[in-house]
Amino acid sequence: MTSSTNLEPTQLVADEVKRRARRWYHDPERVPVARNHDADVEPRYSSFVAQQIHELGVNTPPRIIDVGCGEGLLASQLEDFEEYIGVDPDNSGIHTGNNALSAKMKFIRAGVENIPPSVSHADIIVSSLNLALWDDPIRRCVDLRKRLSLGGRILIIDLLRTGSRIEYAASNELNQFLIDQHNASLTPEDLEVLCRKALPGAEISTFTDKRETIVPTMDTASDYGNLFFINYQEA
Repeated sequence: MTSSTNLEPTQLVADEVKRRARRWYHDPERVPVARNHDADVEPRYSSFVAQQIHELGVNTPPRIIDVGCGEGLLASQLEDFEEYIGVDPDNSGIHTGNNALSAKMKFIRAGVENIPPSVSHADIIVSSLNLALWDDPIRRCVDLRKRLSLGGRILIIDLLRTGSRIEYAASNELNQFLIDQHNASLTPEDLEVLCRKALPGAEISTFTDKRETIVPTMDTASDYGNLFFINYQEA
């Protein structure tokens, strides 16, 4: 297993670009814009990740860590699990509802950089639409690997930027939010570096967000709606 000892940080996204994207989740005046947007997109991304987990064909209910879990919507999309641990710095917490799996769900208020040692291992670690905002994605992916059981998986879906950054200011907050997230997104070159250094041997697939659904694509000519999906298995 790869160790993070003496692992030099590799800056995939410039600090200022990342700061502008992250402010929508930290500045109280901007947070409502991010939450309203995410409330619209999270159902289809959670459904997508749940389907990817289902297709793994695991024989026993898995222990899952959901990094950047939001309200834990993914848990409601899964058929079963041994335990679901949602990790998110937001204090809103997981809305467990009254479903039969609620007793197996746990929320930990933390960022990916300070997940407590008590979250010791998982069969599957997932992340949806927040990898690019991590302080050091390469180092954090290496750290997450240490929490995987033998044969465990890391599944990550996020925006893929294939063109230049957008250099103008938008006329309204939602458009500015979208611009800032676009600018912080990883490029194919960033993705190659990330996987080579932190997730060697990972399978990378590309998808398109069609708003109604997420579909596979081989054409990333358009610079909008592109997604990457990482499927890494720990040997």
